[in-house]
Amino acid sequence: MSDAVRFPALRNDVANSLKVLADPEYQQRVWLDRRPLEDEPVITWDTVVNMLYDDAQLGDGARSAIGDVLRHESEARAVDAVLASLEQAFVQAGGIEAPVDVLLETPAWSVVVESARAADATMEGRHTEGS
Repeated sequence: MSDAVRFPALRNDVANSLKVLADPEYQQRVWLDRRPLEDEPVITWDTVVNMLYDDAQLGDGARSAIGDVLRHESEARAVDAVLASLEQAFVQAGGIEAPVDVLLETPAWSVVVESARAADATMEGRHTEGS
C-alpha cells in the first residue's frame, strides 16, 4: 500500500493538531497564558477542534479518512483513541463548548495527552503498523 494520501496538507494540519494535544507545556503557554515563544506557530484550541472534527471530519470515525488523510488502519485506531479521550474530557467538562481551562483540568485530559502522543508517534512512523 502506498504511503501517499489524497490530502497531504490536511494530513499535516491533523498531525500538527495532535502534536499540540500531546504537549501540555504548549497548552499552558499558548492556550492559557497566551505567551507563545517568538516565531512559534500559534495553534489555538478552536483550531485543533475545527481541524479534527470539521476540516478532517474525523469525529464519526477516523477509518473513513484512510487514503485521504491517514495512511493506514493503525493511524485510524490511534486517532480514534484521541477522539474518544476528547469526548470523555468534553463530558467531564460539561460539553464541547466548555472553556479550555476547564477541559485541561478534567481527569480525562491526561489520557488526551497520552493518546495524542501515541497518535503523533504512529503518524510519524515511530510505531509500526499493528502496534
